[in-house]
Amino acid sequence: MTLSHWKFLALLGAIILLVVAGGLWYQNRSLPVPATRVTQGPLIQQVVASGTYVPPEVAHLAAEVPGRVTRLWVQEGDRVQAGQTLISLSSDSQLAAVAEAEAALAQLASSTVPQAQDALADAEVTYQQTTRERQRREALYHKGFLPLETLEQARKAETSARLARDRLTIQARHPSTAQGDEALLRRKVDTARAALGKTILKAPFDGRVQQRNVAEGDTILAGKSLLDLQRDDPAEIRVPVDEKSSASLRIGQPVVLIADAHPGQALTARVTALAPALDTTQGTLEARIRLVSPEPDWLRPGMTLTASIETARRPQALVVPNAALMAIPQTSVETSVQPSAETSAAILRQVFRVRQQRVEAVTVRIGLRGDSASEILDSGKSATAGAIPPLAAGDVLLLEPQLVGSRVSPQLLSPANSVSASPRHLVPENQATANQATTRPASNTLNNLPLPGTNSP
Repeated sequence: MTLSHWKFLALLGAIILLVVAGGLWYQNRSLPVPATRVTQGPLIQQVVASGTYVPPEVAHLAAEVPGRVTRLWVQEGDRVQAGQTLISLSSDSQLAAVAEAEAALAQLASSTVPQAQDALADAEVTYQQTTRERQRREALYHKGFLPLETLEQARKAETSARLARDRLTIQARHPSTAQGDEALLRRKVDTARAALGKTILKAPFDGRVQQRNVAEGDTILAGKSLLDLQRDDPAEIRVPVDEKSSASLRIGQPVVLIADAHPGQALTARVTALAPALDTTQGTLEARIRLVSPEPDWLRPGMTLTASIETARRPQALVVPNAALMAIPQTSVETSVQPSAETSAAILRQVFRVRQQRVEAVTVRIGLRGDSASEILDSGKSATAGAIPPLAAGDVLLLEPQLVGSRVSPQLLSPANSVSASPRHLVPENQATANQATTRPASNTLNNLPLPGTNSP
């Protein structure tokens, strides 16, 4: 063979080797794929929503009787206790009415009662006389000196006297006319005393004087507003929570409040009440929250606060971003993840884990769910591919589906890129306070991001 022929064969062999090497490289290359890690630790599930501070109720205390203001016992801003005197009105006419009613009652007692007692004494004497007369005539009748008719007259006289005495006895104890007059006069006394009591305005409950509407010396009419008293109740924050997250709310759940105007000061509180019905126009359920920590001086009516309501807590949990959760293919109906009392109602999903640079599909059962991350209760492998180790902290999960068995080069993303903030989120326990103090949710809606493979409600 000539030299040129050998050169051609060498060139052809080199080309074939390059093609084979390129094919092998392409077959075994590692594709770069965005990925994240499984984390583990204490976990808190929170519902975050914005609410408004509603001040305690204010009572407008008004005068019930006309008069002149003689004394103001409190100033605006003073704290008062239930029953404490706030304002005194002139009481001359009321005192006179009480004195008149009491005098009439005393006169009735001094006149009517003695008369009844005197009449009863006379009736008792008459009865005793008729009894002696009847006894005398009976003795004479039995001796034959008197006829029966005369004895019967004495007996009738005794009976009449006894009935008169008994009637007067009842009248003396419960005189009908006197009793009616006395009841009427007692009602007049009570009415006069009640009117006198209305000349003194007292606090109906513990509270703070918000505003005074009169000054000493003012002449007022009945119904005039004298003073505004704010009830001394704990501050209440009313928070509308999206309907989709209202099922997780319970009375007594702890809350951390952050005011927009004071983002560095966290307030502790609790859920004290839930509205009995949804607001159909807004699609929300109102949660009423009261402070546990002392009420700060800067808290003002109408102020906006962000409420982080703790709805669940786990001492240790595996957590993955929702972006790593994929729908299970319809053909993979069998799983080695066995339901339990705790997990029977949970949702099954699939994640793609990288192990030894190879992709494997792992079936997982979801526990607590947020808009951006979820808790993994347990995990296993599709029964068609055999059992593999369950998920563990530090495992690398792909954020895009890949063919099982393919080689990949996971590109780990920072938590900020793989887990976005959301109104309902899962927070590591040691980061909860910091997140609450610095994160402002974009809206009050919850569960905005459905899990992959589910339909948005």
